[in-house]
Amino acid sequence: MATIQELKQLIERLAVEQAPAIDTFVDGEDTLTWLRAQRFVLFSADAGTGQFTGLRPEDMPVLISFAKSLRKTNLKYLRGAQFGTFVQQVFNEVVTLKRQTTSSDIVTTNLQYLEANLAAWFSEKSVPQRHLVPCSIIPYKAKDVLLGPVTFQHIAAFDFAAFGVDPQLTEITVDPFVETMRARAATWVAAIEITDIEPVRSAEMAGVAVDVGLAALQLVVPYGLIDQAARITGRSLPPFVAALVNRNGHVAPAYSNHESGKLLSGEVFDTIVDRAQSVLNSAGARLNALISGNSQLLNLEMAWCNSAFWFHEALSEPLATVAIAKFETSIETLFSAGNPTESTSRILQALEGVFALTANDFVAPGSSIRVKDFVKDVVTSRSRILHGTWSTLTEELPLSRKDVATLARELLVSFTLKLDQYATTASPIDRAKDFLDWMQVERAAQGAGAA
Repeated sequence: MATIQELKQLIERLAVEQAPAIDTFVDGEDTLTWLRAQRFVLFSADAGTGQFTGLRPEDMPVLISFAKSLRKTNLKYLRGAQFGTFVQQVFNEVVTLKRQTTSSDIVTTNLQYLEANLAAWFSEKSVPQRHLVPCSIIPYKAKDVLLGPVTFQHIAAFDFAAFGVDPQLTEITVDPFVETMRARAATWVAAIEITDIEPVRSAEMAGVAVDVGLAALQLVVPYGLIDQAARITGRSLPPFVAALVNRNGHVAPAYSNHESGKLLSGEVFDTIVDRAQSVLNSAGARLNALISGNSQLLNLEMAWCNSAFWFHEALSEPLATVAIAKFETSIETLFSAGNPTESTSRILQALEGVFALTANDFVAPGSSIRVKDFVKDVVTSRSRILHGTWSTLTEELPLSRKDVATLARELLVSFTLKLDQYATTASPIDRAKDFLDWMQVERAAQGAGAA
């Protein structure tokens, strides 16, 4: 909770400098060069007086601390305001207060007034916002895909007028949007509405939700077919790459097509989506929790969303070592593991709870690799790559990226479906360890029933 003392301290740290008259500058100097010399990280100008009020680097921690105190007592700010944007607004409010009074005159009503102004600012900014995000999934037209709050739709079927575009303004709204999509071979859009979130955070949240939605699709489509699916406003590879190579004096062109889903027809895509509806509906529930921030099991819901995001990132990663590190991060995030030992333990527990595979079982019929060895290789690879004991650029890892991708995929799918069941139990506990314990008990009960 923010205090009067914090506010007084911050006001005392605000520096007020009078800008020199323009006619006093020598050649090569102007107001901008003077302002740079003040070393302000944040500043506000008073056009009437020519004064600049700002904070220098050494005083910024006071502002950040005060902003955190204001933010942590209001869940709306924590969820709905990007921290940098919130800090800027707090600074603006404090500057306004300083121009009206001095630190010695600050009383409780001043802090209350500042908090009321912040609430009014957030209320004004956090109106419902509908985002349209261009994506590359498959080149062909297929049926709409609904994933909770996110709807994926082929651009040919999208109704811009229903979205709210003025038909008379298509040249300056729709045309540049479509041209950007065409340049990146993107033929799909994701529509999502965000409420109770200010604009900067809203755009950020929309992008994250679309990434998680794409991850859900990548979970149900066979490996390798839409691994490059992405929103083109995020991290995506160029769809087409041309290169020139000189071999022994002979120059040869090389062309690569990285277009997502190019081998997947619209009809087959529809069939895959229809058959995986139970998984996609479950993933949609996780996305609803991400967007709304409301769930009785929010920690577990967010663990799945964070894990799905890392899975999506890993699929698009060109370098195998980095991809494997990201896949293992996806798994570790899913079970809230804090270290390699805990990660190993929880993956083994999940495999036993979901697939009835114990540490000494073989990973698959006909395989010579035991579960405990496979899991150890997965966890070790990530740890050694990220800590620099194995080379990111030249190391040959003990397992393939497809193997680790398959493990991450199976655990993500099982986790979300099991979470639906867990939520219906009496007084479920919102912790990964309790959820894993429940899965083990359920698996043992199923085994006993079958026997």
